Amino acid sequence: MYRHNDVPRWEDIDLDAIDYEARDGLPSGHERTLRALRSKIDSTEALLRRHLRELGVSSGGDLAKVSIPTHLQYRNPFAFDRARRARSAQTTLESQRKRFCQVYADHCAEKTRLREEAEVEDDDDIDDGEEVSE
Repeated sequence: MYRHNDVPRWEDIDLDAIDYEARDGLPSGHERTLRALRSKIDSTEALLRRHLRELGVSSGGDLAKVSIPTHLQYRNPFAFDRARRARSAQTTLESQRKRFCQVYADHCAEKTRLREEAEVEDDDDIDDGEEVSE
């Protein structure tokens, strides 16, 4: 699906379709990292939603790209710090997503390699066995 250098965009990844437990019997070695990164992303998103809610900013759409109007930070003494924290959380979220996408690309590349090896082994088992009639 993805080559090592072919990193998917965050929006293109179906997070619920990822086999975090390697139930297919072909662990890539990235499942644990993906699960940990997903947990961190979920936590950062929750924190960012809270900051945006405290600022009175609508959190519709992509949280990492929500615009935080500058005038909000002058509204009350705490809004400046909240805006700073929200922007910091957005930067963190972008970084976490980028890392997740890279690990996911590596995961997919390894899964593809493992599946190809398994197919070759299956073909070798058939070739080594008795003649199969068609």
